[in-house]
Amino acid sequence: MIFNVCFSSPAKINFNKFIHFIFDIRQILVYTIICRIFSGRSDITHYISLDMEWSQPFSQNSIKKRNGTALHGEIIQIGAVKLNRWLRAVDKFEINLKPEVYKHIHKHIASITRIDTRTAGNGTDAVEALESFISWCGKDFSFITWGDEDIKILSENLAFRGFPLEYIPEKNYDLQLVFDYHTQKTGRQYSLDYAMDFYGIKETLKRHNAYNDAYYTALVCKKMKPKRYFKHYRDVEIKRLSFCDEKEFEGFVKDIELFEDLNIKTVAEKISGESVICPECKAPAASILKYKQSDLKYAVMCKCAYHGRFLSLLKLCPIEELNVVKVVRNTYRPGNEANKNMRLKSKAWKWKVIKTDGYQQISIK
Repeated sequence: MIFNVCFSSPAKINFNKFIHFIFDIRQILVYTIICRIFSGRSDITHYISLDMEWSQPFSQNSIKKRNGTALHGEIIQIGAVKLNRWLRAVDKFEINLKPEVYKHIHKHIASITRIDTRTAGNGTDAVEALESFISWCGKDFSFITWGDEDIKILSENLAFRGFPLEYIPEKNYDLQLVFDYHTQKTGRQYSLDYAMDFYGIKETLKRHNAYNDAYYTALVCKKMKPKRYFKHYRDVEIKRLSFCDEKEFEGFVKDIELFEDLNIKTVAEKISGESVICPECKAPAASILKYKQSDLKYAVMCKCAYHGRFLSLLKLCPIEELNVVKVVRNTYRPGNEANKNMRLKSKAWKWKVIKTDGYQQISIK
């Protein structure tokens, strides 16, 4: 059909129709490319690889509060690398902040960060530094961090000093979480050093400096190419919660289950109605004793007809930002030394029964 449009006959070429045909094909190709580019495009114009160092209170009793916010860590150093839409570095930011709340830097933090009390005291005023950082970040961006602590500490420091939390983007990405999901699938929190070794990134700058760590995070990000996970980040968060590295837990079997329900009582009723499976033969085991230590912790002593007694410990972990409850069940293998020790320990415990509601409510003295 195209042949007939372009050629009036096998011997004579219709050049006008041929040129129009080529022009139309060119327009279609350009239109298709533009559509593909913008269809996967979000409102995000750039990313910021962020790392920070902070001083901490010496005890829980010394935590300061202001503007309804408890300050668990006061930022003393900010380092960041600005990445464009294609995760290429285009700018950098680094600044030291003068602490006004936790002025004395703990010697352990000083040894790691190489920032002692005197060095921190020469930093920029905290409000001025935060304003400068906010201005540098710009608009329509997302933070990329290694771990989730930096965003929490940044939020606390902004709120503590009266900044609106609208400066924190709604979507931020924990690259540590994405790295485990992408490469290991164990549910572990791998260090930045581990990820650098994994991708063959050489350490040319000293670690535990805010800018240097932000720089290395950006390099890992570029190697990982994580944008396909950013599009479905919530799914990555939820799926990773169910990963379990059994090699770490010798002596017992670890099982993780997720419930898309934040009602603790409802979830507790569901897991209390489930039969416990013997970790050796996978057969249903009879529950001998059921204890409720708190709303989030349960213990079940079970007996398998073939392998004897074993203990199953359950812990409920509500995760509000994902609207799920993570239930971790640690079941000690029958006959295992850890199980024997746990049984001996349970005899030494002084159980005080408070009430009964399916489980026995207890307190351990």
